[in-house]
Amino acid sequence: MTLGDAGPDVWLDGVWRNQLGSRVRLVAELDGSLAGTYESAVGDTRLPQPLLGQCEAVAPSGPVVLGFVVRWPAAGSVAVWAGTIDDRLDRIHASWLLVEGREAPGAWGSTRTGTDEFRREEELRGEEPRARADDELLEEAPGGAHGSGKEAAGGMHRPAA
Repeated sequence: MTLGDAGPDVWLDGVWRNQLGSRVRLVAELDGSLAGTYESAVGDTRLPQPLLGQCEAVAPSGPVVLGFVVRWPAAGSVAVWAGTIDDRLDRIHASWLLVEGREAPGAWGSTRTGTDEFRREEELRGEEPRARADDELLEEAPGGAHGSGKEAAGGMHRPAA
């Protein structure tokens, strides 16, 4: 679906992959609702999990903002992503929160945060995501939003324009 007010170049439908190789499949509806799946490349849960979300064009020439949530029943956690789409670079830049049910409700010890940069998978044909050791991941961020919470999400930031 294209977002009418955002112009014909903002197209969300498709498969996007982040810096760790996790894949998100998005389908956007005309009302701004998002559906799809999230397939983690890290953590204990590798099967695609359903996602639900919303997207909105801020202004006719402004950015498109989006957010989506993924529930990880096997890990007892929920992750949310919120961010913007950079249609010039065909990227989604998002911050995430992962909340695990291991600690008392409201305890920040059960919450992890980070950032992801998703690229359309078509751009990645023939490329493999850079494999990184668990120790390297843990040095970069306090936790991960991709399943078990044992890994870090990386720390990819929006490139300078």
